[in-house]
Amino acid sequence: MTREEILEVLEQELATAREKSAQASTDFYATLNDIPSGLPHPDGTQRIRNASIRCAQSRTKLVAAMTRLNNYIIHGTVPGDLQA
Repeated sequence: MTREEILEVLEQELATAREKSAQASTDFYATLNDIPSGLPHPDGTQRIRNASIRCAQSRTKLVAAMTRLNNYIIHGTVPGDLQA
């Protein structure tokens, strides 16, 4: 792969991770706002927990994508899965 191709792949990974993280955050807050009294019933508690887990996982993936891109830009480190 050329430098430009690697950069394009890493930038696309970052864009995708940003979109998924934003959607997970939106879903999390929508779940919280879906509980009118502020006191969730047992199913609501699990829904909040699940949304929180998805949000945390998406943010972890976002940080990983940022790290891969930054390591490539700053240090020239090509991620193992993109090496030819």
